[in-house]
Amino acid sequence: MPDIRWLDSVDSTNRYLLDAAAHLPSGTIVAADTQTAGRGRQGRRWSSPPGVNLYTSILLKPPAATAPAAILTQAASLAIRDTVRAAGVPQAWIKWPNDVLVEQRKLAGVLTECRLAGGHPEALVIGMGVNLNMSTAALAAIGQPATSLAVETGQPVNREAFCQQLHTRLLANLEELATAGTTALHARWVAASRLPGQLVTLVLPGGDVCGTVTDFGYDGSLFLRLADGSTRAYHAGEVSLRLAPSPANGGLSG
Repeated sequence: MPDIRWLDSVDSTNRYLLDAAAHLPSGTIVAADTQTAGRGRQGRRWSSPPGVNLYTSILLKPPAATAPAAILTQAASLAIRDTVRAAGVPQAWIKWPNDVLVEQRKLAGVLTECRLAGGHPEALVIGMGVNLNMSTAALAAIGQPATSLAVETGQPVNREAFCQQLHTRLLANLEELATAGTTALHARWVAASRLPGQLVTLVLPGGDVCGTVTDFGYDGSLFLRLADGSTRAYHAGEVSLRLAPSPANGGLSG
């Protein structure tokens, strides 16, 4: 079983590992009861109330840290999705680039961060936040559609057991990347998304772009077929789905 160091409180589990990376071995895993400054992508705050959810990170050093951050994020989000499905939520899916959702409600997210030395990765940290036991009322205060594993299953979740299961899957994914390459894992990640074939809007600094998702790249890019028939790759931005709820599209809307 993975060796997990549990902490009472930290600013963020990612920051904790990055700051202590020089003194810790590759593969060190930490989890915290609460975070005082939890973060998501693009500097967003990650709500981290004590005692209810999972906030955990793993430290990777070279050679593992030299793998592209995008494929490591895919390995982590796939591990979350598979652990959530095994816990009784088979409708969980991955939203590009790093979130795990149930329908349109956010359940989990991944934040991969790297520290460079001389232009090369010195340490890389994969952080994962999963809403496990938050109540419906607490989720409503987040300010965006969100859910928790307990809300979806109607049962309380053992955080320590879930964390062990999650990291067991993540370590297996990382071992697969090291020994077999990216092809099979990336294919499973694409299959875990509901976006291919769907009309979406990318909210980008230069304005919104609408099109149909055709594929994803190993580097984390999203391929969009535009109205003029051309296809372009996008490497950043937020995807909001523009689909009317129906059984045919799995109830996606947004």
